[in-house]
Amino acid sequence: MARQMSLPASSPTPTEDRGPVPGGERALVEPGAPRPRASLPPRHGAAPGAVLETTPTRRPRRGGRGPRDVEPRPGHIPGLDGLRAIAILAVLTFHFVPTALPGGFLGVDVFFVVSGFLITTLLLREVDHRGRVDLPTFWRRRARRLLPPLAVVVLVSVATARLVGGDLLVGIGRQTLGALTFTSNWLEITAGASYFHSTSPILFVNFWSLAVEEQFYLLWPLTLVVLLALAPTTRHRVTAVVLLGLASTVLMATLIATGADATRVYYGTDTHLVGLMGGAALALAWADPVHRAGLRTATWRRFRGPAVLAALLVLAGLMRWSGEDSALTFRGGIALASVATVVLIAGLLEAPSPWRRVMSLRPLAWLGQRSYGIYLWHWPVLVIAGALVPYAVGTARGTAVLLSALVVTLVLAELSWRLLEVPVRRRGIRASIRAAAGWFTQGWHRSKRPRIVAAGLVLLLVATVVALVTAPEKSATQRQIEQSQTRIDNGTPAPAPTGGAPAEAPRRGTGLGATLGAAPAGEGSSGAADEQGDEATAEDEEDATETEAAPSPGEVEVNGSTFTADADGLLVPSGSDLTAIGDSLVVTSADGLSFRFPDIAFAAESNRQWGEATQRVDEALAAGTVRDNVVLHLGTNAGVDEEALRAVLDTLGPERNVVVMDLYVQASFTESSNETIREVVEDYPHTVVGEWNATISQQPETLQSDNVHPDIDGMHVYAEVVAHAFDELARRD
Repeated sequence: MARQMSLPASSPTPTEDRGPVPGGERALVEPGAPRPRASLPPRHGAAPGAVLETTPTRRPRRGGRGPRDVEPRPGHIPGLDGLRAIAILAVLTFHFVPTALPGGFLGVDVFFVVSGFLITTLLLREVDHRGRVDLPTFWRRRARRLLPPLAVVVLVSVATARLVGGDLLVGIGRQTLGALTFTSNWLEITAGASYFHSTSPILFVNFWSLAVEEQFYLLWPLTLVVLLALAPTTRHRVTAVVLLGLASTVLMATLIATGADATRVYYGTDTHLVGLMGGAALALAWADPVHRAGLRTATWRRFRGPAVLAALLVLAGLMRWSGEDSALTFRGGIALASVATVVLIAGLLEAPSPWRRVMSLRPLAWLGQRSYGIYLWHWPVLVIAGALVPYAVGTARGTAVLLSALVVTLVLAELSWRLLEVPVRRRGIRASIRAAAGWFTQGWHRSKRPRIVAAGLVLLLVATVVALVTAPEKSATQRQIEQSQTRIDNGTPAPAPTGGAPAEAPRRGTGLGATLGAAPAGEGSSGAADEQGDEATAEDEEDATETEAAPSPGEVEVNGSTFTADADGLLVPSGSDLTAIGDSLVVTSADGLSFRFPDIAFAAESNRQWGEATQRVDEALAAGTVRDNVVLHLGTNAGVDEEALRAVLDTLGPERNVVVMDLYVQASFTESSNETIREVVEDYPHTVVGEWNATISQQPETLQSDNVHPDIDGMHVYAEVVAHAFDELARRD
């Protein structure tokens, strides 16, 4: 039985576990070639994709069991590793630099289609060869392929995260259980976790797709056996599988709500079957000995090149311009990407082609063969690197961290491939364990290395157990959000800062980063202030009428509101004339805002999004809690809705001064959302953009472990950005 694997990474090559099947190169034969009764054995030195001139006759099925119209091509299928390479490159780009490829997560759907195709082909080969499917052997081989590298990634990552500390271990018990039982997707759905937005780094967030695939491996063989028994023809089988994929697509489109988090439909095995079913449908059609999925027709030969090019453009376009913030991605986008991948696989079958030659290039084959290890390692490495060295994408530090994480990922994947995956695949798990035990137990006089390695493994296991036992239930970010939200809801004042004014932050332009909320230090400042106060009092007594009619020195009128110079010389409204409206960014910055703007009012709540913004603002206006100056910050979780932003600004009215804070979050929608904010703000004269993104990008160390929400220092940086925005508005007017 051919042993082929394709997870977000796959087996090295779809080769046989027990040696080649007779006629193992038949998949590479030109369509229409005569089929003699005998053939020479294939040359082992033949290049990938070489066309053989002869093929053997079909060997009678053992026992005569199984459908007669199932005759899958045996042997290696060239080019699939190249397709896996494209998929893993898309996933890496999306996770490392989301704005560069907003739809790069569709690389997982490419993996799904490849897996559906290869696993179904593998099962059909066994039906053709034996007349049945040996389920225990099939599942055992899947475990042999998947579990050893996965277990190593879990042990090393959890132990390393324990050493690094912070919020890396939040929910790690659930994540580890899901990883080792291939139930990550459903456990995370049940726990309410989000793939796209989280208040703490999820160490194994990428394992959800492994869970979907393993569940497919568990249930699909049984389903396929029933399908082969009940469906009389290839057309009926393909139709049934396509309908199953369409039903899953419709379910995804139905359950997704505009503006809501898409984790449930993205993680769900029931809603994310279309890629797996698309690959399975192609495998069933290709196994038909008469039609071969139409890939031997003159029409396909004529249009194969244009079809592959069109599919490649569609897939590239979806990866570049779709994103997790678009409902269209989940209402047909994923299905379209899966269909495009089916076409790309079809372009590799039956006969050599330029497309097959490109996908067989050595660099692509190298990546594709190691794609499983790369997929397993890349996210834990990236999360741990970000915890050790906080960074912002686009900065020199960010580039250095990302490149380092990529190199470490590739090195670990190569070590996993050479030292673990290939040896276990060749020997099996039991034989590999016996070989390892023999190496560890060799005498100390022969080599000290086995004992040293054994001691390291024991320490690794102990560290993992300690990490699982001591893992926190909530992240520091979540605790801060809850505490700040409670103070906001109850109207209790923020705690006084310890040690006086917050520490000085790095500067961004003139004046930004000075000690916040404190008067300038200097000897004799108090006496000077008294003298100035006496002079001002004398002047007031001489001309009281003029002082009542005009702003005092250091004050300006901005759209009917009085702005006063603060300790940094910035013109800002008083806190008693200011309201902050927003989501968790405002909640976590509440203490910093209250410190800089005493008596500020809040209308903020975690997870608030633009879809509900107009209603919330209307409620706040009716309650009389919206003052003449407003800070507005929404969109952290799902980006900015231009229509909703305009509606809120219209509702607030031209009589209010508004600071709209831009977004800083490592998501595909950040850049476009900030562009939308700037375009909209230009149309409102008394509105200005708060440059949160530009400021915090220069000092990411003031963010919490989720690299989104400010920490104690960061909340004061946030308040300072607000102050600078109001100052810009005052001086502009």
